[in-house]
Amino acid sequence: MTYESQLQKLRMHYRKYGNLPTYDNMRSIFHCKSRSTVFYTVNKLIRAGFLKRRKHQLIPGPKFEEMSFFSIVKGG
Repeated sequence: MTYESQLQKLRMHYRKYGNLPTYDNMRSIFHCKSRSTVFYTVNKLIRAGFLKRRKHQLIPGPKFEEMSFFSIVKGG
């Protein structure tokens, strides 16, 4: 699963429920068994500006609603 697809799943969850899922919920959403995988993914999204931490809660960052996580350049 790519970071873009994981971010898209987080966006859909946020639109539906009005908050971001817990780490345990993200494990099922991302279809992974390890909580450390979720932790790594969340930290990557925080560094990129898509998520922020407020005390013990994740909140959308300034780039959360942007369209693309990675810029793709098509070759000619």
